[in-house]
Amino acid sequence: MSEWSNIEGLQGWKDKLGELLAEARKAAQQEELDPRIAVNERLMQFVENSWPNSPEITALDEIATQTASALLKQTIAERLQTITERTGQYQKLGKQFAAIAKESEAKADSIRLGAITSFIDSTTKLIDSAKSLQKSLKDDAADQRLGEKIAETIAAIEALRSSVGKRI
Repeated sequence: MSEWSNIEGLQGWKDKLGELLAEARKAAQQEELDPRIAVNERLMQFVENSWPNSPEITALDEIATQTASALLKQTIAERLQTITERTGQYQKLGKQFAAIAKESEAKADSIRLGAITSFIDSTTKLIDSAKSLQKSLKDDAADQRLGEKIAETIAAIEALRSSVGKRI
């Protein structure tokens, strides 16, 4: 099992890139090439393994690619400056992802509220129609059985409508 096997969702990939950026900052401060190459390779593996190829994951991949390139610059100052820029992009993306998630949640809540309201309105009309039908029935045995079934159905629909109404 590789280090990439258990990463799921945007947050998982974002967290993993944050971890790799921290390692890149440490490696960038070293004169030796081997630690920088090791982190460079892991950043490139990040790009290969991250999924799905959504716009958000692609933005994370771009930061990983640019950071991997920055690790191979000549001086420590150049490496740190470039990695700091990538870290700033990473933090900015984090804010954008949070804003998108909040907006999506608000839209989902609005859609849900609309569905609940529509359901309550529809069941109210259905109950009114069923009660009107019930009042119009005759006193014979067949209509009495139908009236009982309508009464049971009305009670069940009212109970369901009440339960759904509590979700608002």
